[in-house]
Amino acid sequence: MSKTWEKVAENLVRHLPSGGMYLRAKVGGKIIKRSLRTKAVKVGKMKRDDLLKESREEVGIDGKGFADSLKLKAVIELTLESYAALPKYQKTPANLAYRQQVAVVLGRSLPGDPKK
Repeated sequence: MSKTWEKVAENLVRHLPSGGMYLRAKVGGKIIKRSLRTKAVKVGKMKRDDLLKESREEVGIDGKGFADSLKLKAVIELTLESYAALPKYQKTPANLAYRQQVAVVLGRSLPGDPKK
C-alpha cells in the first residue's frame, strides 16, 4: 500500500494522489480536517491560518489557546447554582461553603481577569 498523505507544514497535509492541501489540526480538543481547495503551499498556509482563527473563535478560544473567561465564569456560576439547588439531604453547609470558596479562587485565576 502506498503512502497517500504527506506532511507539508504545521497543521498542513497534502493528499498525494490529487495534490490538494488540507488543514488537519486539534482545536478545542477535537481534530478538524478541512480541504483548503488549493495545491500551492504558500496559499495553503494563508488559508490554514484563516481557518484556524475561525475554528478557534467558534470554540471560544483566543489566539493563545485560552478559553474565553466570560464563558468559564458562566460555567462556574451554573455549577454553583445546580449544587445549591440539590435537596438538603444531599449536601451539607460546610460542603457548599467549600465549593463557593473554590469557585472564588477559580474566578480569580481566569485568563484576562484584572483582579488577581
